[in-house]
Amino acid sequence: VQVLSDGLGSGDVSTVSADHAVSIEPFLADQIEVLKGPATLLYGSGAIGGAVNVVDGRIPEMQPGAPLQGRAELRDRSRDLEDLVRIQSVSADPQRRDEVERSAEAVRDLFAAEGCQARIVRHGEDGPPAVIAHKAGPQGAPTVLLYAHHDVQPENDHADWDTPPWEPTEVGDRLYGRGAADDKAGIIAHLGAIRALGDELPVNVTFLIEGEEEVGSDTLPDLLKTYVDRLR
Repeated sequence: VQVLSDGLGSGDVSTVSADHAVSIEPFLADQIEVLKGPATLLYGSGAIGGAVNVVDGRIPEMQPGAPLQGRAELRDRSRDLEDLVRIQSVSADPQRRDEVERSAEAVRDLFAAEGCQARIVRHGEDGPPAVIAHKAGPQGAPTVLLYAHHDVQPENDHADWDTPPWEPTEVGDRLYGRGAADDKAGIIAHLGAIRALGDELPVNVTFLIEGEEEVGSDTLPDLLKTYVDRLR
């Protein structure tokens, strides 16, 4: 987990020391919420890290005179990415269709927990499940549409993996597992943004999380036509 300020990163909150140019004041250590997510997408570091939201919004400008003590308490939902990775949502495998459904349900529930209106949609009765979620901003504000997908590629031969494909494993500062980057990390990046903003959204936000990207998105055009009003 990285603590970021003005483009500079520290280590874990519990190990931030005085040699960091920017740090977090000790009294804020118990006010930090860690939003587990992909530093690759957010900061371009290539590492699975996280975004840190200081609850009262204050970022100190001076480094402390002594190393920080104590560890920030991770909230229960800081492992959402790992939980999604454990779901074997391989859209190319008919034998794991139930897993794709379970993945859509998990994504729906994550967005609903953040105050979004979230529902599972599909084209026809047998189409792969997608999730559309919406969180309202100020009246009259524009709407931002964000995309991700919750299905993943087959893991193929487990012997080719250095870590179990369906058990997320941290090695150094990276998280390994099928879908940890493509694209369940994208889902968590979106969630991290609305968690950080809370009820202070400057715009309306709609999320489309499809469940068939890895097999060509055959029903996506029809899905978009059917639910276009919900995506505006």
